Amino acid sequence: MKQERFIFKLYDQREINSIYIQPIYCHLTQKHLQNIPSPTPVNHGLHLVKDIPNYLEVEPDIEGHQKRLRTIDQYRGFLLNLSGFNSPEAYLTKQLSKRNRKNLFSKKGKLEKEHDISCQMYFGQISKKEYDSILDEFYAMLKRRFHQKKTTNRYLERWEELYNTLLDKILQKEASLFVIRDQTKPIGITLNYHMGELVLSHIQTYDVDFAHYNIGDILMLKHLEWCFKNKVLVYDLSMGDSEFKSKWCNFSYRFCYQLFYDRSSFSQRIMAFFVVLKYKIKNYLRNKGIIGGLIQFDRLNYYRWSRKINE
Repeated sequence: MKQERFIFKLYDQREINSIYIQPIYCHLTQKHLQNIPSPTPVNHGLHLVKDIPNYLEVEPDIEGHQKRLRTIDQYRGFLLNLSGFNSPEAYLTKQLSKRNRKNLFSKKGKLEKEHDISCQMYFGQISKKEYDSILDEFYAMLKRRFHQKKTTNRYLERWEELYNTLLDKILQKEASLFVIRDQTKPIGITLNYHMGELVLSHIQTYDVDFAHYNIGDILMLKHLEWCFKNKVLVYDLSMGDSEFKSKWCNFSYRFCYQLFYDRSSFSQRIMAFFVVLKYKIKNYLRNKGIIGGLIQFDRLNYYRWSRKINE
């Protein structure tokens, strides 16, 4: 069975499968996305398209074909919908409690008082030397952070691929690196993917020695300011439920999977039944707090993963 991840193929690779009708409509911006290249067709076997956010109106064209479609609801995603707000202050007042706002600016002031702090967004321009230096620090911080959490991180396993493609994306304004530094040393880095008024926060990490300053919150504040300055309407933190996302995000949505198979093939119909059943059970267990709660696969796979990363 062939698989692909819709949201990351859209933002990262700037492609969608040719089975989907274009242009795609975004309910949040109330605009159509520009036509996206679609070189990859659904093949003759089972084809699973994962992670389709329901704020995008995605319609497959299967009429007149032998293909049949099954849609499977999955996990929630979270984002900042900035439509209707005219400033970062307006969003903060609406979204964060008075206590959270006070704590945020207290930590920010303490960080700036005790360290020589600067911030920079690399978007459309970066030297190769700076790029190499930032990516080295990014990798080291991400690796240290996930060793501290004792969980796996799939991006570390594909770091060479990311390194080889990200520079051109930054120069073409398809991606950005946001960096907070203490003097010259990065202490917080975020990788974003950009599509006009839509921005996807892809990877974020920080120096664990600065955790007591709530660097994640300070990174979010800086991104919020940048989004308003650059007319970004959606800052998407994607899948995964967390206290951090609940605090910052004012909009939740659902991801679904779409499974395509040949309706004339008995074997594919049987296989499709079990694939759908598998993901329905996983979603049920996730909603009951078993997967991701009692059972955390990222933790269970940590020791195998850490050996691979350290080889």
